[in-house]
Amino acid sequence: KDKIPAGASDVLAKGMPNLQQNLDGPFLTDSMAAYQVSFAGAPAGVYKIFCLPHAGFKMKGKITVQ
Repeated sequence: KDKIPAGASDVLAKGMPNLQQNLDGPFLTDSMAAYQVSFAGAPAGVYKIFCLPHAGFKMKGKITVQ
């Protein structure tokens, strides 16, 4: 939820199962666990993201939707 294109919040919330709070997925502790987010219908743009446990290491990512 670092930074997303305008108008994307509601679309993403619908594509994120088990939301904990605004655009925050569940905290996964199993190293083999996966969390899938659907970007169907999301506005085109760059979505900057981070994983909370790795934020201290400045590990960030970005997803480009076209």
